[in-house]
Amino acid sequence: MRRIVIGMGLFLLSFRVLASVSNGFYTGIEGGVANQLVNFTPSAFTLNTNGSNLDNYALGMLLRLNLGYNFDKYNGLELGTTYDFAVSHNYPNGMGSISPSATTLDASYLLYLPTVIEKLSVFGRVGVSYDWVSCQVECNCNNDLVVSGSDFADVLGAGIKYNLSPQFSFRAEWIVNGLFFPIGLSSGSLTVGNWTNQSFQAGINYHF
Repeated sequence: MRRIVIGMGLFLLSFRVLASVSNGFYTGIEGGVANQLVNFTPSAFTLNTNGSNLDNYALGMLLRLNLGYNFDKYNGLELGTTYDFAVSHNYPNGMGSISPSATTLDASYLLYLPTVIEKLSVFGRVGVSYDWVSCQVECNCNNDLVVSGSDFADVLGAGIKYNLSPQFSFRAEWIVNGLFFPIGLSSGSLTVGNWTNQSFQAGINYHF
Protein backbone atom coordinates (compact mmCIF):
# COMPACT_ATOMS: atom_id res chain seq x y z
CA MET A 1 0.00 0.00 0.00
CA ARG A 2 2.85 2.39 0.85
CA ARG A 3 4.43 1.77 -2.57
CA ILE A 4 1.11 2.48 -4.25
CA VAL A 5 0.73 5.78 -2.35
CA ILE A 6 4.32 6.80 -3.14
CA GLY A 7 3.83 5.83 -6.78
CA MET A 8 0.64 7.85 -7.04
CA GLY A 9 2.38 10.82 -5.44
CA LEU A 10 5.25 10.66 -7.91
CA PHE A 11 2.78 10.37 -10.80
CA LEU A 12 0.84 13.46 -9.68
CA LEU A 13 4.08 15.38 -9.13
CA SER A 14 5.39 14.49 -12.58
CA PHE A 15 2.02 15.43 -14.11
CA ARG A 16 2.15 18.85 -12.47
CA VAL A 17 5.76 19.37 -13.57
CA LEU A 18 4.96 18.50 -17.17
CA ALA A 19 1.80 20.58 -17.15
CA SER A 20 3.52 23.64 -15.70
CA VAL A 21 5.53 24.22 -18.86
CA SER A 22 2.31 24.40 -20.90
CA ASN A 23 0.29 26.85 -18.81
CA GLY A 24 0.73 30.51 -17.88
CA PHE A 25 3.05 33.23 -19.10
CA TYR A 26 6.21 32.71 -21.13
CA THR A 27 8.74 34.76 -23.04
CA GLY A 28 11.31 33.79 -25.62
CA ILE A 29 13.73 34.61 -28.38
CA GLU A 30 13.97 33.14 -31.88
CA GLY A 31 16.28 33.56 -34.82
CA GLY A 32 16.10 32.33 -38.36
CA VAL A 33 15.99 32.89 -42.08
CA ALA A 34 13.50 35.17 -43.82
CA ASN A 35 12.55 34.69 -47.45
CA GLN A 36 11.51 38.24 -48.33
CA LEU A 37 9.46 38.79 -51.48
CA VAL A 38 9.27 42.14 -53.25
CA ASN A 39 6.59 42.14 -55.93
CA PHE A 40 7.62 45.01 -58.24
CA THR A 41 5.17 47.12 -60.22
CA PRO A 42 6.60 47.42 -63.75
CA SER A 43 5.08 50.86 -64.42
CA ALA A 44 7.19 52.32 -61.61
CA PHE A 45 10.36 51.53 -63.54
CA THR A 46 9.08 51.82 -67.13
CA LEU A 47 9.60 48.10 -67.72
CA ASN A 48 8.15 46.22 -70.65
CA THR A 49 6.68 43.15 -68.90
CA ASN A 50 3.27 43.00 -70.56
CA GLY A 51 1.68 44.63 -67.53
CA SER A 52 2.55 41.86 -65.06
CA ASN A 53 4.27 42.42 -61.73
CA LEU A 54 7.72 40.97 -61.14
CA ASP A 55 8.54 38.79 -58.12
CA ASN A 56 11.99 39.00 -56.59
CA TYR A 57 12.91 36.72 -53.66
CA ALA A 58 15.92 37.12 -51.37
CA LEU A 59 17.05 35.36 -48.18
CA GLY A 60 17.94 37.37 -45.09
CA MET A 61 18.20 36.98 -41.33
CA LEU A 62 15.68 37.84 -38.63
CA LEU A 63 15.38 38.10 -34.86
CA ARG A 64 12.07 37.71 -32.98
CA LEU A 65 11.06 38.28 -29.35
CA ASN A 66 7.77 37.02 -27.92
CA LEU A 67 5.57 37.24 -24.85
CA GLY A 68 2.69 34.80 -24.54
CA TYR A 69 0.13 33.17 -22.30
CA ASN A 70 -1.07 29.57 -22.54
CA PHE A 71 -4.55 29.08 -21.07
CA ASP A 72 -4.03 25.30 -21.14
CA LYS A 73 -2.09 22.78 -23.21
CA TYR A 74 -4.30 23.50 -26.25
CA ASN A 75 -4.84 27.27 -26.42
CA GLY A 76 -2.64 30.34 -26.15
CA LEU A 77 -2.17 33.97 -27.15
CA GLU A 78 1.13 35.56 -28.15
CA LEU A 79 2.55 39.01 -28.85
CA GLY A 80 5.73 39.27 -30.87
CA THR A 81 8.14 41.72 -32.40
CA THR A 82 10.40 40.82 -35.31
CA TYR A 83 13.23 42.61 -37.04
CA ASP A 84 14.08 41.50 -40.58
CA PHE A 85 17.58 42.59 -41.56
CA ALA A 86 18.02 44.32 -44.91
CA VAL A 87 18.62 42.09 -47.93
CA SER A 88 19.14 43.17 -51.53
CA HIS A 89 16.55 42.60 -54.29
CA ASN A 90 17.73 43.33 -57.83
CA TYR A 91 15.65 45.42 -60.18
CA PRO A 92 15.02 43.83 -63.58
CA ASN A 93 17.36 44.65 -66.48
CA GLY A 94 20.20 45.73 -64.20
CA MET A 95 18.49 48.96 -63.15
CA GLY A 96 19.71 48.78 -59.55
CA SER A 97 18.55 47.20 -56.31
CA ILE A 98 16.29 47.72 -53.32
CA SER A 99 17.16 46.47 -49.80
CA PRO A 100 14.15 46.34 -47.47
CA SER A 101 14.37 45.93 -43.71
CA ALA A 102 11.25 45.54 -41.61
CA THR A 103 10.01 45.85 -38.04
CA THR A 104 6.89 43.86 -37.20
CA LEU A 105 4.52 43.81 -34.23
CA ASP A 106 2.11 40.86 -34.22
CA ALA A 107 -0.65 39.30 -32.13
CA SER A 108 -1.55 35.64 -32.67
CA TYR A 109 -3.77 32.84 -31.44
CA LEU A 110 -1.95 29.50 -31.06
CA LEU A 111 -3.68 26.12 -31.16
CA TYR A 112 -1.61 23.22 -29.78
CA LEU A 113 -2.22 19.56 -30.60
CA PRO A 114 -0.58 16.79 -28.53
CA THR A 115 1.40 13.96 -30.10
CA VAL A 116 2.31 10.41 -29.06
CA ILE A 117 5.50 11.89 -27.58
CA GLU A 118 4.40 13.39 -24.26
CA LYS A 119 6.68 16.43 -24.30
CA LEU A 120 6.15 17.22 -27.99
CA SER A 121 3.27 19.16 -29.51
CA VAL A 122 2.48 20.67 -32.89
CA PHE A 123 0.75 24.02 -33.22
CA GLY A 124 -0.84 26.38 -35.68
CA ARG A 125 -0.80 30.17 -35.62
CA VAL A 126 -3.23 32.78 -36.96
CA GLY A 127 -3.11 36.49 -36.26
CA VAL A 128 -2.55 40.03 -37.42
CA SER A 129 0.53 42.24 -37.61
CA TYR A 130 1.55 45.80 -38.26
CA ASP A 131 4.71 46.19 -40.35
CA TRP A 132 7.07 49.10 -40.99
CA VAL A 133 9.22 48.50 -44.08
CA SER A 134 12.02 50.87 -45.09
CA CYS A 135 14.25 50.39 -48.12
CA GLN A 136 17.73 51.35 -49.11
CA VAL A 137 17.57 52.07 -52.85
CA GLU A 138 20.19 52.08 -55.58
CA CYS A 139 18.55 52.89 -58.89
CA ASN A 140 20.03 53.64 -62.32
CA CYS A 141 16.87 55.47 -63.32
CA ASN A 142 15.84 59.08 -63.67
CA ASN A 143 15.98 59.67 -59.94
CA ASP A 144 16.71 57.71 -56.77
CA LEU A 145 13.56 56.54 -55.00
CA VAL A 146 12.89 56.83 -51.27
CA VAL A 147 10.80 53.69 -50.77
CA SER A 148 8.87 52.67 -47.64
CA GLY A 149 5.57 51.24 -46.50
CA SER A 150 3.57 50.45 -43.38
CA ASP A 151 0.24 48.70 -42.87
CA PHE A 152 -1.63 45.83 -41.23
CA ALA A 153 -1.05 42.32 -42.57
CA ASP A 154 -2.18 38.77 -41.91
CA VAL A 155 -0.05 36.25 -39.98
CA LEU A 156 -0.18 32.46 -40.47
CA GLY A 157 2.15 29.76 -39.21
CA ALA A 158 2.78 26.26 -37.93
CA GLY A 159 5.46 24.59 -35.87
CA ILE A 160 6.54 22.15 -33.17
CA LYS A 161 7.27 22.68 -29.48
CA TYR A 162 9.30 20.39 -27.22
CA ASN A 163 9.32 20.76 -23.43
CA LEU A 164 12.95 20.62 -22.28
CA SER A 165 12.17 21.14 -18.58
CA PRO A 166 9.46 22.71 -16.39
CA GLN A 167 10.83 26.16 -17.26
CA PHE A 168 12.17 25.83 -20.81
CA SER A 169 10.80 24.71 -24.16
CA PHE A 170 12.30 24.57 -27.64
CA ARG A 171 10.26 25.76 -30.61
CA ALA A 172 10.77 25.59 -34.38
CA GLU A 173 8.23 27.14 -36.73
CA TRP A 174 7.29 28.60 -40.08
CA ILE A 175 5.58 32.01 -40.18
CA VAL A 176 4.30 33.87 -43.23
CA ASN A 177 3.52 37.57 -42.94
CA GLY A 178 1.34 39.28 -45.55
CA LEU A 179 0.30 36.25 -47.59
CA PHE A 180 -3.16 37.66 -48.33
CA PHE A 181 -2.57 41.33 -47.42
CA PRO A 182 1.02 42.28 -48.34
CA ILE A 183 2.62 45.57 -47.35
CA GLY A 184 2.50 48.17 -50.11
CA LEU A 185 5.76 49.94 -50.97
CA SER A 186 5.69 53.45 -52.37
CA SER A 187 7.81 56.50 -53.08
CA GLY A 188 5.57 59.49 -52.56
CA SER A 189 2.54 58.89 -54.78
CA LEU A 190 4.39 56.30 -56.90
CA THR A 191 3.54 52.65 -56.14
CA VAL A 192 6.75 50.64 -56.32
CA GLY A 193 5.37 47.22 -55.36
CA ASN A 194 4.58 45.24 -52.22
CA TRP A 195 6.42 43.19 -49.58
CA THR A 196 5.73 39.74 -48.10
CA ASN A 197 7.84 37.76 -45.67
CA GLN A 198 8.07 34.00 -45.11
CA SER A 199 10.35 32.87 -42.29
CA PHE A 200 11.76 29.69 -40.78
CA GLN A 201 12.89 30.19 -37.20
CA ALA A 202 13.77 28.39 -33.98
CA GLY A 203 14.36 29.43 -30.39
CA ILE A 204 13.91 28.95 -26.65
CA ASN A 205 10.98 29.98 -24.46
CA TYR A 206 11.14 30.52 -20.70
CA HIS A 207 7.94 29.64 -18.80
CA PHE A 208 7.22 31.53 -15.57
